[in-house]
Amino acid sequence: MSKNCKIIVSLIMAIALFIPFYNPVLANELDQKEEELEQERDQLEDGIEQRRQETQQLETEITQISEKIRQLDSQLQQQRQRINQLNSDISSTEVEIEKTEVEIAETEEFLEETTGHLETRLVTMYQRGSVGYIEVLLSATSFSEFLSRFNALRTIAEDDRRLVEEIKEKRNFLEVEREKQVERKESLVSMRAEAQAAEQQIQANRREQDSLSAKLHEKQSFTQARIAAKERAAKEVEKQIEEIIRRRQQQNVGNATGSFMWPVQDYGYGWVTSPYGVRVHPITGVRTPHRGIDVGIPRSRWAGSPNFNGNPVNVMAADGGVVVFAGGNRSTGYGLYVIVDHGGGKTTLYAHLHNILVSEGQQVAKGEPIGHVGSTGASTGPHLHYEIRVNGQHTNPMNYY
Repeated sequence: MSKNCKIIVSLIMAIALFIPFYNPVLANELDQKEEELEQERDQLEDGIEQRRQETQQLETEITQISEKIRQLDSQLQQQRQRINQLNSDISSTEVEIEKTEVEIAETEEFLEETTGHLETRLVTMYQRGSVGYIEVLLSATSFSEFLSRFNALRTIAEDDRRLVEEIKEKRNFLEVEREKQVERKESLVSMRAEAQAAEQQIQANRREQDSLSAKLHEKQSFTQARIAAKERAAKEVEKQIEEIIRRRQQQNVGNATGSFMWPVQDYGYGWVTSPYGVRVHPITGVRTPHRGIDVGIPRSRWAGSPNFNGNPVNVMAADGGVVVFAGGNRSTGYGLYVIVDHGGGKTTLYAHLHNILVSEGQQVAKGEPIGHVGSTGASTGPHLHYEIRVNGQHTNPMNYY
């Protein structure tokens, strides 16, 4: 080889050492693999959100059943108190009936004794005839004594008759009272039977609610296990994406400046509607990590609004780099989104775009429009979801502004 050829070869080799290697075949393979993984991750995240919604619904149903069980326990306690009170009333009524029956028996006995005395007196008077009374009256020594003896005999006869009547009235009264007490006891026994039947029905309802609660808890545990499994799978997919990003960092991104500009045209820091970090998810209502920031815009600047003014808001590349992903699904997850690799382990993600203005493998300059702010995917309104990743790890984008 001539000296000049050697010099030329040496120059070519030196230049090759200083030019970053970019393999379009490898890049396409990585792009395809990352797109597949991004779709898989979106599906997993959608599944996780769905399961979390199911868990929330189960929590609501469990809370409702717990409240029903609490109410049934309260009703059960009230019924048992009522049954105890009825048992006490029945016992008291039985004691009253026993007392009344004793009084009736004593009255009957007294009536028999009194009637017996009167009958004995009448028999004696009959045997002796009416002479005895006449003798008592005629043996009076004066008219006044005669009247006194006559009144005394009449008073004795009236007292005897009145005593018998009073005893009979008392007996009749006691018998009426006993009938009332017996009726009251029968009524109390009937009410107790109704209360016991109600208690059994409440117990049956409670057993049914307990069974339903157990099934819901079992279903909740199963759903939570599925969430955990999907979260593990999503983390594994995320690791694979990070590995692809790491490998792609070896690709040439030439025009990166190393600093980031604000990615939303016309709407600055004050339009951040959801910061980086843990938040309550606006759709599922569950506390979850927010991997980036959301920058909102007026609906009049959103092409999907009926009040669109015809002037969409550009989403601009935060720095120069290579578009490593451009696509997505309009109805789930990030919706339509773009990922730009800026080299040095840094990538940016722009999600929920209304449309995409770049393609995969395309070199973009800092500030170049890559899409328009939209509301595709899991979104509640027009905004840009913006992420900055360093070596595949999510970071707070506001740390760069």
